[in-house]
Amino acid sequence: MRGILSKVFVVLSLLSLLASCVVVEDLKHSKAKPSKIQRDGIINVASRATGVTTDKAGMLTLFYVPVASTRIKGDISANLMHSVDIALQEAGYNAEGGSSYSSADAGYLKAHLKELKLGNFFAINTATVSLKLRLETREGEILWEDLVRSRVKTLTNDYDRTSTRAMNRLVRAMSKRFSQEDFYRASQRVKRHNDFLKENVELSK
Repeated sequence: MRGILSKVFVVLSLLSLLASCVVVEDLKHSKAKPSKIQRDGIINVASRATGVTTDKAGMLTLFYVPVASTRIKGDISANLMHSVDIALQEAGYNAEGGSSYSSADAGYLKAHLKELKLGNFFAINTATVSLKLRLETREGEILWEDLVRSRVKTLTNDYDRTSTRAMNRLVRAMSKRFSQEDFYRASQRVKRHNDFLKENVELSK
């Protein structure tokens, strides 16, 4: 009996050691495609997401017992905003030669990381990414906001693949959301306001 327990202890120790070496190289998407509804316009995108305080993204478990933390290399904050930028482009915004108005007439899109979690359930890897998106004026007035979330499960021990699938799904969800009417109307508010001010100035001359 003691010999069996010793073997089990050795196996668990080895698995724990292997798990502790699992690090996701980067948090990024691998593919995107244009949304069904295409819009036109300019959106200023923040360079970094807020809410990123650590590279730790959850725990790996062995028979429900946490054995090691999952960590992500690379610049998580910048990579999240790059995915937001790609999602905007997939919805038609910020296209080269597209909209005629300048970035001074556009809102500012920011993102706050609400949840980033990589883990497992026995042999199934899980990944969750949740972003609070806000479109603001230069002065910080909120024009639009929403929470976008992605969650995937994969039957693989490749955590890079799992996180990439989660990011691919997140980009698709954001692209679909950006193409909807309420976001499009919100993205036009700054330009409409500036046009209104210009008209009043011209009429007063």
